[in-house]
Amino acid sequence: MTAARSRLLLVAAIALSAMRCAPASLPRAAVPAPTTPAVPASPSLLLPVGGPGWDNVSAVATDSDGSLVVAGSFVGTVDFGGGRTLTAAGDKNDLFVARYAASGELRAVFGAGGLESDAVASLAVGARGEVVFVGHSTGNARIGDAGIAIGDRSGCVYLAKLSRDLHPLWAFDLGERSALGPYLLAIGERGGPAVIVSTTHEAHDLGDVRGGAAAHLPGGKGSPTLVRYDADGKLIDLRPVGGPGAVWVAGVRADPRGGLWIVGSFWDSIACGPDTLVSTGGADVLLAHIDPQGAPDRCLRYGGRNDENGSALALGPDGDIALAGTFVDETNLDGKTLVAVGRSDVFVMTLHDGRPRWAARIGDSASDQPIGAAFTRTGTLWIAGSTGYPGSRGSESDAFFARFTVDGRSEPWEVVDNISASVAGLVSISDSVLAVGSFRDRFPFRGRDYAGRGGMDGFILRLAP
Repeated sequence: MTAARSRLLLVAAIALSAMRCAPASLPRAAVPAPTTPAVPASPSLLLPVGGPGWDNVSAVATDSDGSLVVAGSFVGTVDFGGGRTLTAAGDKNDLFVARYAASGELRAVFGAGGLESDAVASLAVGARGEVVFVGHSTGNARIGDAGIAIGDRSGCVYLAKLSRDLHPLWAFDLGERSALGPYLLAIGERGGPAVIVSTTHEAHDLGDVRGGAAAHLPGGKGSPTLVRYDADGKLIDLRPVGGPGAVWVAGVRADPRGGLWIVGSFWDSIACGPDTLVSTGGADVLLAHIDPQGAPDRCLRYGGRNDENGSALALGPDGDIALAGTFVDETNLDGKTLVAVGRSDVFVMTLHDGRPRWAARIGDSASDQPIGAAFTRTGTLWIAGSTGYPGSRGSESDAFFARFTVDGRSEPWEVVDNISASVAGLVSISDSVLAVGSFRDRFPFRGRDYAGRGGMDGFILRLAP
């Protein structure tokens, strides 16, 4: 490993439970931490995660001890740094999950996969460091040396849990990928996973760790459901989120009291807990809180006469909430008018007790989309996302990063202008903010130009302090 590379940030390679659909036993490894340097103080360091194939980091979470957990997929061989590599079983995507100490030392790696493609959509870390993740596989899937089966058919969505040192605890087939839309994950009040799923067409049966059909999920496009499991993977209950109007959930965060905050969009009129919300335009932003028992107890609407969509959410150190999304033309956020300059721009808003403290716009002439948000311990807010469209700047999409002070003042956003770069998430550890995602060929940022190793590589980027 070169000296330049050893200075590059907290390695984040991770990967998920790979459940591939081939019946072969999946590899699993929990390795001793190799010696790697501590995270440097420079705010612009990046660690590539990848090899000669197509690799990406798709999910990230932090533990209470300050460690970082990341997940993604890879083709061929992926390099986690410190001499630790994984090699895929076939010529399609395998999955990986990795844990790093706050100092940057690799603590454990879990890898799995088969002859079909596997991916991780979302992950969360529990109070004792256990890792839960949700994803999908295009073939029959098994996980771990014991060969825990999670499906006996093609196209399954799975839910799995690993111990702190990334040993498999349980996994099961959640349902059919063709019947389930986006799935988001958080750790609920009982220490088990809370999954938000959206059926895309017909009704569907949901599974749990005991096997079989644990519950029946109503059909209907745009009808998300909160599905709660206990720490052992047994189904607790499921409840609809919104309706009868269409609802789209894009983000979820667990609060310190065991509840959940969700952000997304809705159309027409929806019943949300004690509230009935009516959109004033096409789509309006939905912000809702779900209590520890799984019931919505507060629902808020933001937007004007045009389309607005909520897509990123962060919880601040003083109870503030940061909300980011997209709007076209013009929007009004509780009295603050914002005017777009591009196809769609990004709105950023912070709330205290549900009331906006400040709102701002970022964007350029292209189409812009926020993906992640994170507060530092001192209240500084970071937003990351994508900007561009096929043909813009000669690229497919570029990654952007923007920083806001406590009172809403912003600096010019930073754009990674290359062939293609995308952000998968933002997390904060004390005063540090880390972004994860993927890039193609090269990653020019803050005066340095990082070269990839293959067709696509994952990255972990330190934005602050």
